[in-house]
Amino acid sequence: MTNENAAFIQSQIALLKQTMLTLLAPGEEYALIDFPDHGNVGDSAIWLGEIEVLQATQGKVPRYVCDCGQYDPDALRRAHPDGPILIHGGGNLGDLWLRHQNLRERLIRDFPDRRIIQMPQSIHFKSSERARQFWALARQHGDVHVLARDRRSFEQAAAELGKQCGMSPDSAFGIGPIQAHTPPRAPVFCLIRQDVEQSGFDFSPVLNRPGVMAADWLEEPATYLRFVKVGSALRSVAAGRQGAQRVRLAKYQRLAETRVNRGLRLLEQGHHVLTDRLHAHILSVLLGKPHLVLDNNYGKIHGYMAAWTRDAPTARPVGSVEEALVAFKAWGV
Repeated sequence: MTNENAAFIQSQIALLKQTMLTLLAPGEEYALIDFPDHGNVGDSAIWLGEIEVLQATQGKVPRYVCDCGQYDPDALRRAHPDGPILIHGGGNLGDLWLRHQNLRERLIRDFPDRRIIQMPQSIHFKSSERARQFWALARQHGDVHVLARDRRSFEQAAAELGKQCGMSPDSAFGIGPIQAHTPPRAPVFCLIRQDVEQSGFDFSPVLNRPGVMAADWLEEPATYLRFVKVGSALRSVAAGRQGAQRVRLAKYQRLAETRVNRGLRLLEQGHHVLTDRLHAHILSVLLGKPHLVLDNNYGKIHGYMAAWTRDAPTARPVGSVEEALVAFKAWGV
C-alpha cells in the first residue's frame, strides 16, 4: 500500500540531517546520553530515529551510551575522551520528569569543557525558579546547545541562550516510512495517555461506539523484557561486538525496536486512530494511517503539529472529542 506521507516524511528526515550537520562535523565522534529504558513507546521511537540520523550524518554509532541509572562520567571520559556529548530528545526538558532533568543538569556540570547538544525537545517548567536555575547553568557552561521541537519551546530557549538554540523536527522521523504488518481490526483505535500529561478529555463518546478499541502503551510484559535484555547481550557478543559499549548499544537497540514494534501493533489495529500522544501521531504518520490528534495538558502536541506536521496528509488536529466524532463521520467511520 502506498504511504501518502512518504514525501513529507523524507522532508522531515532531510531537516533532521541538516540540523545535525550544523552542530557536528561529518564523521565527528559523539556520545549519546539517557537511553529511555522504560515502556513509553514514543521515547524508544525517538532513540531509533536519533541513531539512524546520526549514523547517516556521522557514519558511525556513538562511542558511549547510557541510561539514567548507568551514567558514569569516568566511563564516559574513557570511552569518549573528546568531542560532543548529545542528550536524548523528547519531552522531558523541564520539571515534569525530574529524573531526566537531574541527569541533564549533572552532565552539564560534569563536562564544562565539552559541547553539550540537547536533541530535539519540548520544554515545560512549572516552577519559574527551577527554569531560572537550569538556564543559568546552561549559560555558565557556555557551550550548551538546545534544539526545540515547537515554537514556544524555541522562544523560551532563544530568550536564554540566543544563537545556541534552534528548531528541529522530532527525531522519531529518522525511522522513515513504516509498512504495517497486521490488518486493522477496528474502525477506530484510541491511544490515550495515562500519565502526568494526560489531556483530561472524556473519551467515552468514542469508546462507547461499536468496535472501537483503546489502550495506552506504557506497560510491557516483565518476563519478555528480561528475555530481550539477556538475548540482546548474548547476540551482540556472539556477533563479535566485544566491548561494554557495543554490548550496551546492541541491547538498547533491541529494546527500542521491541517497544516500538509493540506500539505499532497497537496502532495498526485501527483503520483510523484517535490519540493524545505525540508519538502515536508521529508513528501514525510513518504508517500512513489516517488519524486525529488531541492535545496533551500543556499544549505540546498541537504546538508540535503547528511547527512541523500540519501538512502531513493523513493527520488532523482536533480540539475536542466531539470534534473528533464529526471528523470520523466525515471520513465515513
